[in-house]
Amino acid sequence: MKGKQTKVISVVALLCVALALLVVYLPKSPASARVELSDVEIEINRAVAMVRGDSPMEGIGKLKALEEQMPNHPELNYHLGVFSVVTQQYVKAIPRLEVAVKVPRFEEAYVYLFESYQEIGNQKAAADILEKAKAGKFAKETNESIIELYKH
Repeated sequence: MKGKQTKVISVVALLCVALALLVVYLPKSPASARVELSDVEIEINRAVAMVRGDSPMEGIGKLKALEEQMPNHPELNYHLGVFSVVTQQYVKAIPRLEVAVKVPRFEEAYVYLFESYQEIGNQKAAADILEKAKAGKFAKETNESIIELYKH
C-alpha cells in the first residue's frame, strides 16, 4: 500500500513539474494573436490612460499634439471623438468620428456619431445611421446601442 502511494505521489509531482515547465516555456499567446503596438499606438494609449486617470487635460493635450502630426489617424480620432461627445462638444466630435468609422474596428464610433448628429439637430444623418442599425449593418452591440439611443 505504501509503495503504491509513493508511486502516485511521484507521478503527481512529475506532472506538476512538467506542467510548470510548459507554463514557463510556452508562448503566452499564439504568434498570430499577438499584437505589436506601434510607437504611435503606445503614445495614444498612454494619453487615453491619462484622460481616464488623474491627468485628463494633460492627456487631451498629448492627443491633440498627436492630432497635429497625424490628423487622419483613425484610433486617435476615435478617442478624441469619444472624449468630445463625453464633454458635449458634438460639432468637434463629428469630423473625428467620421474618420474613425472608416476603419471597421472602430465601428462603435457610429454610436457616438449617431448621438452627435442627434444633438446638433442633423436628423437626416442620424436617420441614415439608424436605418443601417435597424438593417443589421453593424455588429450586434453597435446596432442595439444605436437603436436604444434612438428610443431615448
